[in-house]
Amino acid sequence: MFYNTNQNKMFFKALFVRHPFFRLVSAFKDKAEKNRSEEPYFYAKYWDNIMRSERGEQNVNNNSMPMFKEFVKHLLITSPYKYDEHWAPVWTRCEPCYVGLM
Repeated sequence: MFYNTNQNKMFFKALFVRHPFFRLVSAFKDKAEKNRSEEPYFYAKYWDNIMRSERGEQNVNNNSMPMFKEFVKHLLITSPYKYDEHWAPVWTRCEPCYVGLM
């Protein structure tokens, strides 16, 4: 449903989210604590690269699983705008903030 700009000013906007650290831990548990066959996309897109960068190519194999500290180190050197939606800060994807601006 679309409302014109004057009607949008009548609405109060609220957004309820989990604490960012809870989101990080939850995303890690859900996507990294599973084996490669259960989460092939995340291993190919994130975990293998993170593990290679932290451990070196020769120390990563098909049985390797990422550690939380490797994940956090990766996040610290990566722009939040490049994070996966599962662990990105809400402010990088806050479409409700734009309601009424058009």
